Amino acid sequence: MLLQAFTLIPLLQSHFSMNRSRAKCFILMILSLIESRTVNLTRMSAMVVGPTDTKSTYKRMRRFLKQVAFDPTDIARFIFKILNIPQDAKMNLILDRTNWKFGKTHINILYLAISYKGIGFPIFFTWLEDKKRGNSDHFDRIDILETFVKAFGKERINALFADREFIGDVWINWLKSQGIPYVIRLKENGQFIANAKGRVKLASELFRGLNNNQSIYIGERDIGKRRLYVSHLTALRNENGELIVLMHSDNVLNPCALYRERWQIELLFRMMKTGGFNLESTHVTDPDRIDVLLALVAIATTLSAKAGLIHEEIKATPIKKHGYKEMNTIRIGLDDLICVIKNIKEVIFGNKILVKIVLFLRDAFVTTQKPWGAI
Repeated sequence: MLLQAFTLIPLLQSHFSMNRSRAKCFILMILSLIESRTVNLTRMSAMVVGPTDTKSTYKRMRRFLKQVAFDPTDIARFIFKILNIPQDAKMNLILDRTNWKFGKTHINILYLAISYKGIGFPIFFTWLEDKKRGNSDHFDRIDILETFVKAFGKERINALFADREFIGDVWINWLKSQGIPYVIRLKENGQFIANAKGRVKLASELFRGLNNNQSIYIGERDIGKRRLYVSHLTALRNENGELIVLMHSDNVLNPCALYRERWQIELLFRMMKTGGFNLESTHVTDPDRIDVLLALVAIATTLSAKAGLIHEEIKATPIKKHGYKEMNTIRIGLDDLICVIKNIKEVIFGNKILVKIVLFLRDAFVTTQKPWGAI
């Protein structure tokens, strides 16, 4: 009765339309992923305490990856639910790609994240099977944006940020046609831009006169040599002398300040990989299983970030001399969750551990209560 009434199992069953056994395995995999800090199933299964031996747990996890298929929109909405994001809140979106290689198999993932409370959260992702290590094309980008729009509505998009890979006439013209504001960086040494007289020059040459800590807006210009497209442009040379050239919508007032949020997805990738869940250590190469694994990592990352935000509400994270936090919010929350899980396991065994941890997660992440009273 306790599990039925007060745990995440009913929530998962209703949200993802899965039976009780699958929901329980889902929770166990998320918790073991957090505790082991790796997507390696052997190490994950070793974290599970109970009457079942590790080998059987490992097989159960493999079956889960093989047999379960998540609707991407269900995962995204579940992440929104964990974060308790208001239904009318506008989101800054970040588009980026990450890749790694297992054996001869290239795993190339396109991610769409949201920026929320200074943190990047993975919302939608897709495996670029035909690209190997190469860039995405406009079809991939449009598909993932359309998925977000279908799930949450175009009115929820405040602006889209992307790096130098995400350029091109078809892509930019599509964003304009959809009325989606954007701030996208251009290649300083490989992108041609028309000057005031209409002559094309490399971006690095066009903005050669910019001093450090200086920015300039030059209005709407032609971009490219062959397949031209038009966009508003702002350039900045930062304090280190690095040139940053941004194309953006006309209604974006401070593109340089907004673009700083794009860095959040780099921190997210770091936490999903070497800094957190060691995503690159997976031996899974099947696209469908990769999708399930990425969904688990997305939820575990979101739970860790939520725990970190709760931690920082109680105790502020020290700021070092360079102006950054001593430790990022996701890592703080991940360490807290690992501590909670380990402390509970020291005194509770069998199914009771699942009850206790799930009660904690319910109070910490599904409601607005602070977690410490649930232990």
